Amino acid sequence: MVKGDLHNNSLALSRFRINGPPVISKVAAKIGMNKLVRFTGKRHKGEVERVVAPPSPVVTLDVHLSLLLVPPFLSWTINSFNIQSQLRHLSFTTSPNDRIHWDPLLYNLSIPSLEQLTVCSSSCTLVDLAKFVKRHVQLSKLDIRDLKPLPAELPKLAGLGFMHLRSLTAPSHFLGTFLQYPSDVAPNLEQVHIATTVSEAHSFDPAHVWSTLAPVEKRLHDINTVGFTMVYEAGESPFSNILENASFTLLIQTLTLRLKPDLKNHIIGQLTDWIMSFSNIHEVKVESTYPYRYPVQTPLSRKAVAMEEENQRIKEELTKELTTNLATMEKLGSCEIFGEKYSFAAEGFKPQGAG
Repeated sequence: MVKGDLHNNSLALSRFRINGPPVISKVAAKIGMNKLVRFTGKRHKGEVERVVAPPSPVVTLDVHLSLLLVPPFLSWTINSFNIQSQLRHLSFTTSPNDRIHWDPLLYNLSIPSLEQLTVCSSSCTLVDLAKFVKRHVQLSKLDIRDLKPLPAELPKLAGLGFMHLRSLTAPSHFLGTFLQYPSDVAPNLEQVHIATTVSEAHSFDPAHVWSTLAPVEKRLHDINTVGFTMVYEAGESPFSNILENASFTLLIQTLTLRLKPDLKNHIIGQLTDWIMSFSNIHEVKVESTYPYRYPVQTPLSRKAVAMEEENQRIKEELTKELTTNLATMEKLGSCEIFGEKYSFAAEGFKPQGAG
């Protein structure tokens, strides 16, 4: 399956049946990847060979297919990615069972335009990342979803790897170790975002989050912006209990929530109260974990349409609840809900540009 928002020049390479690089090439060219591959149309008897013209440039590339990261496809991946002259955000996601040797890939990738890197792989090490980040001087944003456990002491090979890093998003246990390294490891670090994902297998445990961050509380206070990012994919609602740790909630200045599409009515009030417990935030963003109106390649049965309409109704109710109540938060100046930006008005938050 191939996923991506092509209107934003984004593309995600995920699981789909392939027999070799030419098949990937066909898919890539068909959906609009500029110069990722040169695609030659299949020629039938009596037909002239057709070459597809280069489409629009890719700015964001999200790779979920681990097959692309190992031989025999590794060299194709490196060559294809290295010619992306306008690529800004590169993301790699592998499953926990995948054992990828990252050094051959990251050592040979050279993308001068790259500004942000996202990695979710339990086999990738801090040294692997440091070598790559060091060579890409424009790369200032690092998003760690999963990584091999960090050593207590910074490896020498990683010592100069994060000199130009300005924004770091990672789970609390990663930050609790990384921020204990000497401050000159990342001297330009301005933003830290604590990230957590709630699923059937992983519930939200605020006490655990804070216990891993407590040793670096002073360091967090010295950073310009501290944010909290929660992805609610499945499982028990993480918003049923108001956070009581004042040290943690007062530390947070920006809040980002990515919510599963099938929310229930009872969560609306819970979510509003939960957000308002972060009394020090000046920016809040609420979005869906699945931004498309309908799932790709899903038959639109009456039941599916009815479910989507119910999800949309709850989103509208949640939007109304949030825009009304969040306006009472004194420090909140920026609010974005499901892609709509709101500005403050006497009667609450209103869509920007609304009269």
